[in-house]
Amino acid sequence: FFLEESVRALIETKSLEGEPGRFRLISPVQALQVPSTDQVILASRIDRLSAAMVSFGGLEIFRRAGRWASFERLVDSTARQRGYGDYLGGTAVIRGWSEAMLELDVTPWDLAPLKILVEEAGGRMTDFTGRATIYGGSAVVTNGRIHDEVLEILKF
Repeated sequence: FFLEESVRALIETKSLEGEPGRFRLISPVQALQVPSTDQVILASRIDRLSAAMVSFGGLEIFRRAGRWASFERLVDSTARQRGYGDYLGGTAVIRGWSEAMLELDVTPWDLAPLKILVEEAGGRMTDFTGRATIYGGSAVVTNGRIHDEVLEILKF
């Protein structure tokens, strides 16, 4: 993790260029910042909904809950979408593989461990109304950077 993050930082500061397997140093490295914990790097660094990947649970649940229109708006606002719900979708956010996961029709025991892990990784988890609870019957899990944008789109 730390090595990958260090390479990413060198690319962003224009000290390194190329492609995997063919990078080259193009300017001197003044300092290399190593994150103090893995929490700093676990959640995705994407901070724009237009570049984000969102995952979701069953599509029919969105339709039955009257959330189809807002779900479509979210799909139209994101770069990629995948059908990974429940714990797998939340884990993808924690690992930085996805920026958001939406789930409806969930129980507190589905969400309790996920909420702890998401927040420890630097992300954020609320229900669809924005309450930081495991009792709302829904979940919006994000890297924290795009959470408010997602909630705004999900409003009725």
